Amino acid sequence: DLLGLLFREMHLLNDKARGNEEVEEDAISVALQEMLLAYNEDRTEVAFVHDSIQSAAYSLLDPKKLAAFHLQLGRILAQNLSHETWEKHLFIVAHQLARGYKLISHRDERVVIAGRIFLRAGDKAAAASAFPEAKFFYARGIDLIDNDEDWESSYQLCMDCFSKGAEAAAIAGDYEQMDAWLSVAIRRSIGLDDQFRAHYIHVRSLAQRNEMEKAVDVGLEALELIGVRIPSDNVKLHTLIELFKTRRLMKRICVADLK
Repeated sequence: DLLGLLFREMHLLNDKARGNEEVEEDAISVALQEMLLAYNEDRTEVAFVHDSIQSAAYSLLDPKKLAAFHLQLGRILAQNLSHETWEKHLFIVAHQLARGYKLISHRDERVVIAGRIFLRAGDKAAAASAFPEAKFFYARGIDLIDNDEDWESSYQLCMDCFSKGAEAAAIAGDYEQMDAWLSVAIRRSIGLDDQFRAHYIHVRSLAQRNEMEKAVDVGLEALELIGVRIPSDNVKLHTLIELFKTRRLMKRICVADLK
């Protein structure tokens, strides 16, 4: 039980800081005797024997210190998980940090966690079609980096969080949030590709809402950004969307691939 082991490690760290190693050892000994904890196969670590016991232990923690507690759990995991187990436990790390991320004050750590943890967790959730969860993770990343300094120094990270967050919000049906994030992405974009990407998301969301005329107007406006002008009379929405898709696919193809 990964979190059970972390609870033990956290208490051990805290007690060592107070010089209470013996108290910790006695507490673990009693918990083992009462069968609340159990050793693993090689008897190097202990874990809670049941989720309900872990929940009960969790309820004893000071509510005022929970955010800091989860932040420390997330940091321990992020720093100590092996490369082989990283992807397997990515969501656990992300959820722990999501409960305490507001306490992160150092800018470098905010950027690293936004990109290495929350953006990747959002991408993984989106790949599994878990778009509400993807939106949740992208939102946590946005909370950490939404300022002028980060847009200037970590532009692509910011653009990815806002654009992907808007797309996840649209698919999840949260159009108000999508509009808010998309407006920031469009306003902050510094190139045609990013503007085009944002307009593409907007067109698809309008089509989801059955606002076809508006979707066509936005689509035509976006195509004009890249020099494509199509008469608006009788233009079909699906034609615009296919043009958008073609444009995005072509950006991924190098000249050598066409030879």
